[in-house]
Amino acid sequence: MEEDKELCRLSMKLGSALNKYGFVNDYWITLENMSEDYDFILEVIDPGAFTGWSDDKITEKASEMLRVTGELFEKML
Repeated sequence: MEEDKELCRLSMKLGSALNKYGFVNDYWITLENMSEDYDFILEVIDPGAFTGWSDDKITEKASEMLRVTGELFEKML
Protein backbone atom coordinates (compact mmCIF):
# COMPACT_ATOMS: atom_id res chain seq x y z
CA MET A 1 0.00 0.00 0.00
CA GLU A 2 2.80 2.44 0.92
CA GLU A 3 4.66 1.47 -2.28
CA ASP A 4 1.58 2.39 -4.32
CA LYS A 5 1.47 5.85 -2.75
CA GLU A 6 5.18 6.40 -3.36
CA LEU A 7 4.84 5.21 -6.96
CA CYS A 8 1.90 7.58 -7.43
CA ARG A 9 3.93 10.50 -5.98
CA LEU A 10 6.89 9.71 -8.22
CA SER A 11 4.62 9.43 -11.23
CA MET A 12 3.07 12.84 -10.47
CA LYS A 13 6.51 14.44 -10.02
CA LEU A 14 7.72 12.96 -13.30
CA GLY A 15 4.60 14.15 -15.09
CA SER A 16 5.05 17.63 -13.65
CA ALA A 17 8.70 17.76 -14.71
CA LEU A 18 7.82 16.62 -18.23
CA ASN A 19 5.09 19.25 -18.50
CA LYS A 20 7.46 21.99 -17.37
CA TYR A 21 10.09 20.82 -19.86
CA GLY A 22 7.48 20.72 -22.61
CA PHE A 23 6.31 24.27 -21.90
CA VAL A 24 9.85 25.65 -21.78
CA ASN A 25 10.71 23.77 -24.98
CA ASP A 26 7.63 25.18 -26.73
CA TYR A 27 8.52 28.73 -25.66
CA TRP A 28 12.13 28.25 -26.78
CA ILE A 29 11.02 27.04 -30.22
CA THR A 30 8.62 29.98 -30.50
CA LEU A 31 11.37 32.44 -29.56
CA GLU A 32 13.79 30.91 -32.07
CA ASN A 33 11.18 31.15 -34.83
CA MET A 34 10.35 34.75 -33.87
CA SER A 35 14.03 35.65 -33.89
CA GLU A 36 14.56 34.16 -37.34
CA ASP A 37 11.43 35.84 -38.72
CA TYR A 38 12.36 39.18 -37.17
CA ASP A 39 15.90 38.98 -38.55
CA PHE A 40 14.48 38.36 -42.02
CA ILE A 41 12.14 41.34 -41.72
CA LEU A 42 14.88 43.49 -40.20
CA GLU A 43 17.17 42.71 -43.12
CA VAL A 44 14.55 44.20 -45.42
CA ILE A 45 13.22 47.16 -43.40
CA ASP A 46 16.40 48.20 -41.55
CA PRO A 47 19.59 46.71 -43.04
CA GLY A 48 21.74 48.78 -40.68
CA ALA A 49 20.14 47.18 -37.64
CA PHE A 50 20.44 43.74 -39.22
CA THR A 51 24.19 44.18 -39.68
CA GLY A 52 24.67 45.86 -36.30
CA TRP A 53 25.46 49.31 -37.71
CA SER A 54 22.38 51.22 -36.60
CA ASP A 55 23.71 53.08 -33.56
CA ASP A 56 21.49 51.21 -31.10
CA LYS A 57 18.16 51.74 -32.82
CA ILE A 58 15.23 50.13 -31.08
CA THR A 59 14.95 47.63 -33.94
CA GLU A 60 18.48 46.40 -33.25
CA LYS A 61 17.79 46.23 -29.52
CA ALA A 62 14.66 44.16 -30.16
CA SER A 63 16.68 41.71 -32.25
CA GLU A 64 19.30 41.39 -29.51
CA MET A 65 16.68 40.86 -26.80
CA LEU A 66 14.99 38.11 -28.83
CA ARG A 67 18.37 36.39 -29.23
CA VAL A 68 19.26 36.71 -25.54
CA THR A 69 15.83 35.52 -24.40
CA GLY A 70 16.07 32.51 -26.71
CA GLU A 71 19.47 31.66 -25.24
CA LEU A 72 18.09 31.88 -21.70
CA PHE A 73 15.24 29.51 -22.52
CA GLU A 74 17.68 27.15 -24.20
CA LYS A 75 19.76 27.11 -20.99
CA MET A 76 16.63 26.34 -18.95
CA LEU A 77 16.14 23.23 -21.03
